[in-house]
Amino acid sequence: MKRQREEHTFSLSFLDVMSVGLGSVILLFLIINHASEQRSQESYAELQAAVGEQQARFIEYQYQADELGKSIQQTEAELQAMRANLDSLSQQLEQDAPPSQELEQERARIRTQQQQVSALEKRVAELREQSRDQENNANIERVDDGERQYLTGLKINGNRILFLVDASASMLSPTIVGAIRRRNMSDDERRASPKWQRALATVQWLAAQMPANVSFQIYVFNHETRSVLPDTTGTWLKVQGEQGLAKAMAALREIVPGSGTSLYRAFAATAAITPRTDNIYLITDGLPTQGLMSNEKGLISARRRLTLFSEAIRVVPRVVPVNTILLSMEGDPMAASAFWQLSQLTGGVMLSPTEDWP
Repeated sequence: MKRQREEHTFSLSFLDVMSVGLGSVILLFLIINHASEQRSQESYAELQAAVGEQQARFIEYQYQADELGKSIQQTEAELQAMRANLDSLSQQLEQDAPPSQELEQERARIRTQQQQVSALEKRVAELREQSRDQENNANIERVDDGERQYLTGLKINGNRILFLVDASASMLSPTIVGAIRRRNMSDDERRASPKWQRALATVQWLAAQMPANVSFQIYVFNHETRSVLPDTTGTWLKVQGEQGLAKAMAALREIVPGSGTSLYRAFAATAAITPRTDNIYLITDGLPTQGLMSNEKGLISARRRLTLFSEAIRVVPRVVPVNTILLSMEGDPMAASAFWQLSQLTGGVMLSPTEDWP
């Protein structure tokens, strides 16, 4: 007699329960992962903003320390001259042996000069103390590691330095989808975009290398071009003073990226400023999407963008070096070679740094 095979059956309701449970776990995982990513991006943006603020304060301390150093040198030179004059008078008294009345006058002069020397020595001591305080403050406020000179070939020099900062919508994200998504966010969220914060940090790093006695200007451009300090468009600014670097950097941090990119208008504004600039430092992420007229609509081809670039570089003064820091954008493979050709044409430098710089 054959043994009957045992049969096992599973009900359909049991499989449904298992499927619903698995789906719930996957959904919960996706929600938690998205929340963590959003918190991480917000924390990163806050840290970038804090770094920018601390670096601006560091630059301010640096310039104050330089001015104190100059005051110390000048005062020490005066002190040395007074001491030399005092020694000369003393030797003259010993050699000439003047009458008692003249001798008393000379002694009075010596006492006066000794008092001046003492006052100068006290002033030098005060200046040195202030200089030490500034150096201590600078060391405290410096938040980077100090090893930022690995990008060779980029020198910050000249008497008049111009920074051109791309403030178009593409500066919100390294991807096209990300830029489209972020351009519909609030102003604060757009300012906090990691890519825009990186552009601000780049300007901050470049400005920190400027000598204290140069003139500068910071222009932002998208479909139009203007100074970050509106009333100063077309003029040069001093590093220190009411319209100085600290105020310009603060105004730059208030800029909200948006709209298209007209490199033609940026270079045209550069050519219009007088006296002519000695060096241009261009911070951008790719080829332009607009020309002199803002009439480009919809998607724009790579060939058309190259044409707009060629039109723009025609208005660049050939004697002015254009140094480009390219924060690469996806979908723009011709940008690096185009800006490299611009650097060769003008005698500048083209850099496409890593994402952790500056």
